[in-house]
Amino acid sequence: MDKLQRYMHLDYGPCGIPGPTDPVIYEDPFIRSKVEIPRKCSRCRFLFNDNIYGFTCKKDAEKWGDCHRGLDWGAWRPDRVYFNLPHPKITTKALVDAVYGNGVIAFVKEYRRVNPGTPIQEVRDDFSTFRKYIQGVQSGTPEPLE
Repeated sequence: MDKLQRYMHLDYGPCGIPGPTDPVIYEDPFIRSKVEIPRKCSRCRFLFNDNIYGFTCKKDAEKWGDCHRGLDWGAWRPDRVYFNLPHPKITTKALVDAVYGNGVIAFVKEYRRVNPGTPIQEVRDDFSTFRKYIQGVQSGTPEPLE
């Protein structure tokens, strides 16, 4: 708060409402989400779909004011970390899957399909960078992507 003069999503702490936090698609009579939310939030009366920020939590709104609160994912962790190539390059799920599967050939094919004209050495360098990053994530010591 001292440095940014605002709260960040994790500054709020857990919401205090018990329940499972595995990801689910939100659906009601009017909308079907494109993103997943924690299961416990899908039926919570504090869930709010903001036009700008997307799904947010209105619990303790009187305390936090207009600072929207992020959803409480509890102890849930994804089975894999997704990454993006630097803009303007395009990243697809198939690229991420190829890196996790250590499939350099599949990575090169998909990379060249969605980013035509990229030199093969640059493709291989990106694959190597992402493999090192994923190995760091799996060992608990990830190096930041540049």
